[in-house]
Amino acid sequence: MRNNDQTRLIALAVAAAVTLAACGGSSAGHSTRSVTQPTGSPGTVAPPQDYSNYYPPGTHAASRAAVRAINGWADSLRAGHVQQATNWFDLPVLMENASPVMRLTSRRAIVEFNKTLPCGAHVVKVIAGQTYSVATFVLTERPHASGRCGATGRLAAVAFRLRHGKLDEWRRVLVPPPLGPARNLQAAIPDD
Repeated sequence: MRNNDQTRLIALAVAAAVTLAACGGSSAGHSTRSVTQPTGSPGTVAPPQDYSNYYPPGTHAASRAAVRAINGWADSLRAGHVQQATNWFDLPVLMENASPVMRLTSRRAIVEFNKTLPCGAHVVKVIAGQTYSVATFVLTERPHASGRCGATGRLAAVAFRLRHGKLDEWRRVLVPPPLGPARNLQAAIPDD
């Protein structure tokens, strides 16, 4: 069993390092801000309009509990407080970061997952479906990261599920509209 945990941690570190799916940020309240992306990456430039009250069909505003947990995790991680970020997760937790789904059953495994994320992030929009809340982030540098972010200023999104006020699923998804292309909505909200 010990080798299995070590193998999972190594696979987790490799999967996180391969992708730039870092998150850790702060709340932008319930408003979105215009975010300019490097040219050449279609669908990654936030519209200049105010979409604070816009929710794509089939979505709605996320619950206060979900927004609180997502912002708590993101704020802690972006500040470099990995242990504090870990406290926002329930056990067990499912993690999927451009990798197969991993079931983490210990705080240590969650700490290692958070450590592998190279970027911090700032929350710009949270939408919800029936089961998942999807947060869109602007990626930032963060202290004590395993490496440089390499994607500062780009958008990323993660689907979260909540249990007992804590996060029990973390799944990297495409950026949903209005910040990403409309075709990303189907992939952004996992099947309930």
